[in-house]
Amino acid sequence: AMNGSFLQRLLKPQLNEERRVELLNQCESLERSNVFAYAHFANHPPEGTKPNVVVASVDVALDDADAYLRRFVPNVNVTPDENDEASYEGLLSIMSDSKRTMSKRFSDASLAIFGEDRDKPRIVHETDNSAIRALVLVATRDIEDGEEVWLNYRLSTHVEPPAWYTRVDAEEDARRWG
Repeated sequence: AMNGSFLQRLLKPQLNEERRVELLNQCESLERSNVFAYAHFANHPPEGTKPNVVVASVDVALDDADAYLRRFVPNVNVTPDENDEASYEGLLSIMSDSKRTMSKRFSDASLAIFGEDRDKPRIVHETDNSAIRALVLVATRDIEDGEEVWLNYRLSTHVEPPAWYTRVDAEEDARRWG
């Protein structure tokens, strides 16, 4: 049986122990000294400061000729065992899948939430040569050496934000979360 609330299970499917160990081994085999990995230094801008980076989703396709570049992409694709209960696709994955039309996203999301097990969308298993999904920070302007990297965290308007958080653009947030 899976632990957690219905919503927790929907947003974060569980992996069986064997698959978890396999993914952990893949992650540990990747080189950690990546000159491009600085997203953890991005902070939310203080009041009156505009963000200087935005998040973009990318699919990194590396073939055998590009194998030496793999160390710069510290991600692994997670695909649970097809027979595992956890192979049902999560709501977040469905809604962020740009390959689906918007109506297909809502249809699959409804099935994920309310459908019978046989109707629920399953995670699509990709081949070993498939693209690695990743997020990157893209500068919206030139960033000077030593300058702070500011990323609008865009926290939901439906919950009370932490005391340090100020909205960058309240109208944008209302459209996004409205």
